[in-house]
Amino acid sequence: VCDRFDLSVSVPAGYWNDNPEGGVPLAVKWEHPTDDFDLYVYDDHGTQVASSAGTADPEATVIPRASGTYHVVVVPYDVHDNSFTGTAYLPATEDAGDLTSFSGGDGSYTIRAGQLTARADFLTGGQLRLQADPSGSLSDPAGTEIVRKQPAADRHTSSFDAGDYYGIRAPGAVLRVYKKPLRFGLYKADNRTRIWQEDKPLRWSTGGMRQSLDRGADEQFFGGGEQNGSFSHRGQTMYVSNSFDWNEGGYNNSQPFYLSSAGYGVFRNTFAPGVYT
Repeated sequence: VCDRFDLSVSVPAGYWNDNPEGGVPLAVKWEHPTDDFDLYVYDDHGTQVASSAGTADPEATVIPRASGTYHVVVVPYDVHDNSFTGTAYLPATEDAGDLTSFSGGDGSYTIRAGQLTARADFLTGGQLRLQADPSGSLSDPAGTEIVRKQPAADRHTSSFDAGDYYGIRAPGAVLRVYKKPLRFGLYKADNRTRIWQEDKPLRWSTGGMRQSLDRGADEQFFGGGEQNGSFSHRGQTMYVSNSFDWNEGGYNNSQPFYLSSAGYGVFRNTFAPGVYT
């Protein structure tokens, strides 16, 4: 027997335009690992707008740009007389402020803006790992489940103060750490040719974080795993989460990785649902 719940969402116009989670997050979890519940969400017209129906515990999804009344259905796919716990919340937001601390060397740098702590690690093979956490404590929830072996550190770096920003020079690139407000930008070795540049400070919410990049005039975006009906994602919204919708617009087998025609790729080391616009 399925459980059915109604969920009403009332938000002002534009609320989701720059929200890290892009909608209302939903999840169901359960105590016994041998059980398996599935989660489906329908709008008031009966159209399925979100789902999570794999073997994960918890099953988690996001109602994109939620507004109105939704019907949440939890299906006991393989359950042995046990129960589940469901959660949903409306994410509020906060932005990073001005830089308050910059330190480090030998390929690893720590940056703070109030309570926010960030770290930039330069790795071999032209890789840069950025981490940020508004709690001030950096963690690695995915562990080695996705990245099985961490790349070696590239210690051939140096830093300098350019006034408006700190620069970190590595082989082939310069990372700019802007001071007011804290923002990041990656440039080629000449420190003039932009690779990518944040146009807004980091913004976080109850369970997510948004990074906003300045899009190039002709920049194209590819990847995201299997995104049905879409190849170039410029001007589109791309979802990465559990989905078993094989029709156009579905994102079954989606992946938190994309490539830009500007010459860089981004991989987010997380199992959390993501929204890319």
